[in-house]
Amino acid sequence: MRVDDKLDEDIDYSDIPELTDEMFAKAGFVPAKQWPCKITPDTPSGFFVQFIDIEEAFTNGSTTEEALSNASEVLKGILILRFENNIDIPKPSEVQTGQYGVIPFATDNRLTDNKM
Repeated sequence: MRVDDKLDEDIDYSDIPELTDEMFAKAGFVPAKQWPCKITPDTPSGFFVQFIDIEEAFTNGSTTEEALSNASEVLKGILILRFENNIDIPKPSEVQTGQYGVIPFATDNRLTDNKM
């Protein structure tokens, strides 16, 4: 057993709502769609992430990888909050040069970098 497996056993996930196909259909987007965000250096160290289409969705991290992982979790939370409160969920715009694309709830290898 890995240490992080043990930590997961101690967390109660029962009160976290599951996202359903109904939520995605209502929002009019496919779950695998990338949501564009910008990453900027955050002083004194780290990186700040701001989503383009959902202004209240932002986070940070000490590395770009951590910031993007945190961004995925924040995006999930914001989408659930908006759905549960009948707040419109905009369709994500296309990821532009200089932006990153984040898939809700993705981790590591499903995050994409569109900086080329």
